[in-house]
Amino acid sequence: MDNLLRVRLVIALVASLMIGVAACSSDKYQNIKPVSTDTSSCKTANMSFVTDIRPILEAECDGCHSTANSGAGGGIVLDNYNAVKSLGTSIQNRVSLPNSDASFMPKGGSSIGTCKIDKIRAWINQGSNP
Repeated sequence: MDNLLRVRLVIALVASLMIGVAACSSDKYQNIKPVSTDTSSCKTANMSFVTDIRPILEAECDGCHSTANSGAGGGIVLDNYNAVKSLGTSIQNRVSLPNSDASFMPKGGSSIGTCKIDKIRAWINQGSNP
């Protein structure tokens, strides 16, 4: 094989691989719900874990993700500040997905609601205060 043909084959192979990788990339977070623009009934200023975020997680997540039920939630515990702070963006993403998505939380449930999602997002954006 001459060198020009080898170069063309290598270029074609690389281009094919790049197209294949691009086609397999994940678009799962493409459908994340936007931040609500109606904040009249949803307080998102000065969010704190203890007064704002923990009550949401207690109501929506403790059934599977508490210290008492950690086996049900794959070992992910959301009943303490340090754990939630380290998982904040992941929590926000998972509860923001359409409920038809396999990664949506709460599993088998319905959305926790726009206001609660906005509060989690605001808490993260404000620095995840205790």
